[in-house]
Amino acid sequence: MSFRAVVLLAALNGLVALSYEILWYRAFAFLSWSNVSTFGLLLAFYLLGLALGGLWARRITTAQVATGDARPLVVLSGLLLTASVTGYLLVPVVARVATVMHWLPSLLLVPVVTGFSGATLPLLAHFAIPPDAQAGRRLSLLYLGNIVGACLGSFVTGFILLDVFTLAQVSQGLLLVGLGQSALLLWLGGLPRAIARRHLALCGALGLAGLLAAPVLFDRLWERLQWKREFDRSPSFSRVVENRSGVITVTTDDVVYGGGIYDGVFNTGLAQDRNNIYRLYVLGALRPEAQDILEIGVATGSWTRVLVDLPATRKVTAVEINPGYLPLIAEHAEVSGLLTDPRVDLRIDDGRRFLKHTDALYDLIVVNHTWHFVGHSTNLLAVEFFREVKRHLRPGGVFFYNTTSSVDALATGLSLFQYGRRIGTTVAVSDAPLPLDGPGLMAFIEKLQVAGRSPLEGTTEAERRALIEMPDTTPTGAALAAEAASGQIITEDNLRTELHGYPKRETAPSGFLEDVDYFLSWVAYHLFH
Repeated sequence: MSFRAVVLLAALNGLVALSYEILWYRAFAFLSWSNVSTFGLLLAFYLLGLALGGLWARRITTAQVATGDARPLVVLSGLLLTASVTGYLLVPVVARVATVMHWLPSLLLVPVVTGFSGATLPLLAHFAIPPDAQAGRRLSLLYLGNIVGACLGSFVTGFILLDVFTLAQVSQGLLLVGLGQSALLLWLGGLPRAIARRHLALCGALGLAGLLAAPVLFDRLWERLQWKREFDRSPSFSRVVENRSGVITVTTDDVVYGGGIYDGVFNTGLAQDRNNIYRLYVLGALRPEAQDILEIGVATGSWTRVLVDLPATRKVTAVEINPGYLPLIAEHAEVSGLLTDPRVDLRIDDGRRFLKHTDALYDLIVVNHTWHFVGHSTNLLAVEFFREVKRHLRPGGVFFYNTTSSVDALATGLSLFQYGRRIGTTVAVSDAPLPLDGPGLMAFIEKLQVAGRSPLEGTTEAERRALIEMPDTTPTGAALAAEAASGQIITEDNLRTELHGYPKRETAPSGFLEDVDYFLSWVAYHLFH
């Protein structure tokens, strides 16, 4: 076999290995709600497998395994084959593990799979590089090929393939490429054709079996990863949108999840208010004269629809990082008009980056934030970002953001603005007073038409009374200060909510299996801290 072919095999090995890591991280991040520690844990187990594979390769390499012997080719080809098959099966197995027990132990499967991959490169070097004066140069080229392949795998899979194909489809492609490596090694290795043909037949059979089994292996994959032990009692998704920005799932009753965690509902009315949309109406009543509005985080578009239909709105600049929400918005009549409304400037961008590169000023800046403990939440909750927001507010402007009940997020906003008002899990802060009364709020809402109808349509007397009484709004004062007293200011350095905000288990164990699961939850919680 030519040395160029060996370098090609090393590059393919790196491409497949890193591509699988991208897929595995997507699955584990979905399982853990993108917790900040997930990538570090996955990488640790991934590298552990590579190290164990290297030690295994050392044991395989004996005095009898010399260059030109048939045995190293057969062993190496078998390792490539096994790495491909086990890598393909990992995500479906992890999904099924998550439905019966805590998902954390499934990380132990990662070093088992990467152990096979970790043994291949040292064996390939041993097979292809004779101990002569060119050994160092050839070894460098071999590892360079592997590194180039790994870089290409990360880029092509993470930025291109996952934007076009589903995780299941990319997995099938990687299976075929991995099996192709194994077949190519023996075919070009100078072995008797009979042996090579048998191995080719085995690779072909495994590839065909993998493709035929895919509908079963990946059946309701995202439901298993999202509902976990509630899988048997939970519905299938009506829509799943996969792209390079993440995975969006939608239930049959229009509840939307982003990355496996609640992200909103398609709803703008106040009757049976499932998504607490009343908070946007309170915001509108606080600044009914607002004309220019910036919204970061569009998701279902329900918040955007209300903002556009406020009485004085001239323009809403809506920034959403994941374009996968756009086809979902187009499918729901209540919000689909946003895509053609001339008052809406919809941008697919990172909200913080957008704000940093614009000089525009706004009357309202609304951040429809995901849960405070999700990975990268600091980007939109840190005091540094809040200062950037303040710089883009006109005098008397309001910054409205979702704390998701984090006292740290509440304390951070109140540290920069003189006035504040908590509205459910959201907070409005400003350098101007934020007066509000129940009858005034009701009078404001009664005049509105949102998505072509009154927000009060279908509401009960109890729902209207709750709006007037406003039981869960707290203005600036002793009560709000007391709420924020136990919080700490979030900074880009302390990652306060990401490292200390992960939700604890609240239910007590009731049996042996529950005891085990409770213990694993406790371990996971403290690993994340």
